[in-house]
Amino acid sequence: MQIRISMRLDQKIASIETRKLIIVLIVSISNFVVFEIMSFLLGINAVSGFLLVAIVLYLHLKVKFSFIFDLNLKGAKSWERSTEFHKSHPSGVLTWFRIFGKALSLRFHYLYTWKHWRHFQNYLILPGILYWGIVALLFLNPFDFWRKQLIIIAGSLLLMVVIWFLKMIFTDYKKASIRLNYMMFSTTIITAFIAYSTSLGLSWYFGIESSLFVLFVGMVSFLLFYQSLFHSDLVTLQTIGLVLLGAVVISVSAFVVSELWTVNFYTAGLLLAGIAYSYWGMAMLHIQKKLFWRGAFELVLIFLVVLFFVLATTNFGARIG
Repeated sequence: MQIRISMRLDQKIASIETRKLIIVLIVSISNFVVFEIMSFLLGINAVSGFLLVAIVLYLHLKVKFSFIFDLNLKGAKSWERSTEFHKSHPSGVLTWFRIFGKALSLRFHYLYTWKHWRHFQNYLILPGILYWGIVALLFLNPFDFWRKQLIIIAGSLLLMVVIWFLKMIFTDYKKASIRLNYMMFSTTIITAFIAYSTSLGLSWYFGIESSLFVLFVGMVSFLLFYQSLFHSDLVTLQTIGLVLLGAVVISVSAFVVSELWTVNFYTAGLLLAGIAYSYWGMAMLHIQKKLFWRGAFELVLIFLVVLFFVLATTNFGARIG
């Protein structure tokens, strides 16, 4: 009886879905732990250490994405093939580096083609913007412990959703379910809120000109809208035009925000994210030929709720001083 139970457990652990879940959990927990380390470093005012850890974690995530999420594209037995290729060379340190370099080249051979390189880079846009947005939020709240905890927990959960999506695409080459697509759309809008808020906060913190803030918001909007199209396999010349129009709309809105807002960058980011949600929601429905009055009304209504909330909670007369 115990043997049968053990065999069933082994089969369950060996299943593809369980392995994917374990990998995603390991990466997500490691992200959470390192975010906590970064929070601690900010708390003791060790900014250089904070930045160093942030860069190391980002590089770690890039490596994870490269080594884990391309299992259907990687070259098989790269090390063995490289060793066979260099077997005529005398053993030594130089030969080992040659073998290592050749194995690395064989392992990532698919990145030498534009199709796969473009595919890989497009899927890294959202996690990249989200990650550095979380880092920036922590930087802007160095001594607020509970706010940092909220940022870390929410950020880790959002990254987990993105990682699960990438895992599904890169290992199974399956299209995401309707629920996961909705979660990804929501994650994109939340990422936009984080990026818009932190860009305004950082521009105030470092005294950066508002024109650079507007330019950055436009670039981030373009990238987020474009990767949303790419994930849905809807990239055409016409849809790219809608992406450009959306980036212009958000940039103009960012200019207005830079003229009116003085202290609360969170409400500024919320307003811009509300505009992005309404515009891109309508654009996606239009592209998919599902835009009807009811859907448009719901999107406009959500934006009005966001607008009224922002107007009610923002003191436009306040000044930093």
